[in-house]
Amino acid sequence: MAINMKRIIQYVALFSITLVFLFVRTPAHADGGAITISPNSGNYVVGQLFTVTVTIDGGGSPFNAAKASVLVSPALSVENVVLGDCGFAFVKPPVQSDPSFVGVMLGGSSKNCSVYTLTVKAIGAGKGTITFVNSSVKSYKTAVDILTALQNATFTISTVPGSTTSPITPSPIQSPITGTNGTKLYDIVFAISQPQDLPLAGIYVVLDQNLPTQKTAIPTLISGMFQDTASGNVKFENVPQGVHTIATYYNTKQLSKQIVYVAGGNKTLVFGVSTKRSTVNWPWAIGIAALLIILVIIAMVVYKILHKQPNMPSSPQEAAFKPITPQQ
Repeated sequence: MAINMKRIIQYVALFSITLVFLFVRTPAHADGGAITISPNSGNYVVGQLFTVTVTIDGGGSPFNAAKASVLVSPALSVENVVLGDCGFAFVKPPVQSDPSFVGVMLGGSSKNCSVYTLTVKAIGAGKGTITFVNSSVKSYKTAVDILTALQNATFTISTVPGSTTSPITPSPIQSPITGTNGTKLYDIVFAISQPQDLPLAGIYVVLDQNLPTQKTAIPTLISGMFQDTASGNVKFENVPQGVHTIATYYNTKQLSKQIVYVAGGNKTLVFGVSTKRSTVNWPWAIGIAALLIILVIIAMVVYKILHKQPNMPSSPQEAAFKPITPQQ
């Protein structure tokens, strides 16, 4: 039976193209960067807590720096800030008293990531807004501003039927104390969101690791500060103004690391981080492994077909002296 090599090559090429369409996604068209908040609307009552997430999208282009001044109207109060997965080294970290941020990704980039999730409390009837101003998103390759869109949020806050609206009392702000050498000293309250597959009891936080000023703390729960019992916090007191590193560990495995700049007029800075670990996508891993096995088998079959030789005598002399079998 003659082997149609042209037909075999066509089948192999068609199979490979089909696999490419199945396993490779076409990159999204770069439409410019955007800073968005989700949800960006909703109806709530005075005293109700809800969460919103601030996200940066490069529109298909990688970025490695971003900033935004975030204005929260008096009808809303930020109760907690949990950092997202952007991995920013914050020049200006977002905190409870001011969720504005300036961040840079050291040695990396992203096309889409979460800056942080805010726990917000409705404290006054009317319209509550969260607005972005003085914002930018810098391209990873060219360092130009690729920000083209901002999505602000507006929420409707109402009172519970039969209740009256009380005047808004701003939270008292305590100024940082001054150390013996004139340096301002702050208290850092670091909130931790527990990973689903790890007990909170096994997590600890290290401030300024491998420095003479290193401090270690174990999370404890503060009643009324967080919405669920899967969150905890640590507190570091008398932290001097400047750049600090905060790392979160489970036993000896590092879960997260943040670089923050501690400064401002409020002594207590409240922010946090999600300690969710990255997990293996087993369906994709198995699919890719199966694809590699199939490609190897196809390559072996094609190789054998192309290199198959007819069963010829090794030399003319061998053919001449080949014994003749008597016919029966």
